[in-house]
Amino acid sequence: ELPAAAAELLAGLLQRVGLALLGGSLHPELVDSPGGNALLALIAAAPHRWHEVASSLVELQPTAEGKQAATLAFGALLTARGVSRSLAKPNRVKFRANLADLLRLTRSARFAMPRLE
Repeated sequence: ELPAAAAELLAGLLQRVGLALLGGSLHPELVDSPGGNALLALIAAAPHRWHEVASSLVELQPTAEGKQAATLAFGALLTARGVSRSLAKPNRVKFRANLADLLRLTRSARFAMPRLE
């Protein structure tokens, strides 16, 4: 169990990195290896916080269809291609492929995303 201050720091980083990746505010080169690897590591360290972030993004969707699509997309990030929370290289590669799919979907479906301040 992490100390409260460390857990809060991880939670903030996870939210910030996740929203920056999904919202398109990072340079595309950072989304692949560095951003994807960082997001996976943060999710592995604070999975409950990732669930909260994903749930809040699902709730932002204005329609029932949008909410359903978002739920499926965020679920696939951690399940498609046999991804686990492992940081081993083969798993990181699969996770980044899932992340690329999620990013294509969020951008093509015009998911509602919060603004980063």
